[in-house]
Amino acid sequence: MNTASLSKHLVNSPFSKYLEIFPNGGQLPSFIATVKGLKSATDLWVQKPKWKSFCELAQYFGLYYYVDAYFYQDMGKLNSLPQELFTKTKAVFSKEFSGEAHVFIAKSQDALTNAIASGWYPLVVGQRVIEKHLPDHYTFGKALGYPQCCLDFFQKRNHWNFYNNYYETYRHTINKPTYLSNGLLRHTPFSLIPHIPCSFNCEASIEYAQKNRLLINEENPEYLEEIEYHLQTPILCLSELKIYRFEGNIVAENVVNYQSVEAISPTSQNDLLYQILVKGDACMVEGNIIRVYRDNSQISAYFARGDKHEVEIPFLIIFFKDT
Repeated sequence: MNTASLSKHLVNSPFSKYLEIFPNGGQLPSFIATVKGLKSATDLWVQKPKWKSFCELAQYFGLYYYVDAYFYQDMGKLNSLPQELFTKTKAVFSKEFSGEAHVFIAKSQDALTNAIASGWYPLVVGQRVIEKHLPDHYTFGKALGYPQCCLDFFQKRNHWNFYNNYYETYRHTINKPTYLSNGLLRHTPFSLIPHIPCSFNCEASIEYAQKNRLLINEENPEYLEEIEYHLQTPILCLSELKIYRFEGNIVAENVVNYQSVEAISPTSQNDLLYQILVKGDACMVEGNIIRVYRDNSQISAYFARGDKHEVEIPFLIIFFKDT
């Protein structure tokens, strides 16, 4: 994803300081929304070398913040545990600040307290697993400022062994999907909503996105243009961990021709399907099969799995400017 232009867009904005701490610009729209009072709270992961700069940034913008825990990426320990315990976030507790700090930020102490109260992850200690209580998912989303309809939808569909949240959103979309309700890029610098919407034309999400557009436009109209461009490009989604954005065009309901493709966070750069897609110039979705072509010849195929943790259900989508 082209984040080099972010520094250029924000050179005259105080939000350029954010890029010194988070060079890839992830969650920048959420940070802007939190600073300007649209979003009640946000959580971030801050690396130790950037901690002093983060504290200075928080002070500059008048933010309250709280360190929930210190983590480090011990892949040996993580890989030894059953992978069905994990979703997008996984890390090992650290007694000292040697890796990353998980931090909550807000513009008021009350908003910060509400986020801290419910913002914890499932915990594995020895042979015991402490699952996050279902009500805490709801109250955490509420503390982060997510729409009521999306919270209700998430409560019913947030189960990685039985549901695919993004596909359920896709199925729940009745009218044309609008870029203002595109939550597929929410972990990137090019998004307008920070949550999984209940549909890709969710009215509450559209209302939030419209307000965020105005806030981002105040900082730099060109940055807003780039966000809107990214949100209207073709996307292939298999799950919350497998999302791919194309520079190209959807030429049929299930076919995209493309010049390039990128793995969208948190999709791994080592992801098997991504490695296949970068070698092609077209792909076709046929049920659970993704066929990849180069110069009109099939070069490979990927078979999505719906019978495992992180249920994979492929869908190809493009978002429109008008609802």
